Amino acid sequence: MNQVRQYMSPPYFAEYRDDLKNAPFPKLPYLGLIIQQLIHFNEGNKLCRRIMDIDFVDVWCLQKQFSIISNLLNPAS
Repeated sequence: MNQVRQYMSPPYFAEYRDDLKNAPFPKLPYLGLIIQQLIHFNEGNKLCRRIMDIDFVDVWCLQKQFSIISNLLNPAS
């Protein structure tokens, strides 16, 4: 477990993404880490924002979630 924690610490995020990109299918060992990444992203970023009493969908937030998922499904991106 300590190896996973170290792997997900800030200096190693780039290494994690490179390993994920180069990993062969199926990428099941990375699934838990990707779900964790989505959960942390959702906790820190609201999907809807209220500006002048109007609710807006944060398109950047949706695009970022799509990017996280598409990196799992499409290794060439």
